[in-house]
Amino acid sequence: PEAGGAEAKIYLLRAVSDHGFKTTARVITIELEVGCAPLRFVVDTACYHSIMKEAVVKNLFQARFDGQPEWAREEAPGSGIQQAVISNAFLADGKISCGEVTIATIDQELPVPAGCCGILGLDFLTLFDWDFDIKNEKAHIATAPKERKAPLPFNVSG
Repeated sequence: PEAGGAEAKIYLLRAVSDHGFKTTARVITIELEVGCAPLRFVVDTACYHSIMKEAVVKNLFQARFDGQPEWAREEAPGSGIQQAVISNAFLADGKISCGEVTIATIDQELPVPAGCCGILGLDFLTLFDWDFDIKNEKAHIATAPKERKAPLPFNVSG
């Protein structure tokens, strides 16, 4: 990420199998602060839409429900998916403001590790530039440019 970014702690937690199988896989999780509450989310670069547990949203003073997301009307009619708008969300111990975060909610269980309230998908992740340092369990985060001419190269060198 470019200058002006911040560093956040990431947590590597045991993944949850959709089918109840035991797994040794680990997932990256990160905290999103809403008000004074740190909420832990799984980082999922294969998921386009961010989603969280409806019960958690109901307990947030900084959140309001805003109908059904447009994509859910087309892709999952009758699913009960609602859209929530969360104000005053921050990453990296309050160093990076996320502004208002729009996220889908469901009233069912999500395949996330215990202690996690949802999944951050590409709709959220693309708002920032990320460098994940798995070995040191941290992420370097910066606000992404509003307009990109081309995708950034993916660098996995040490």
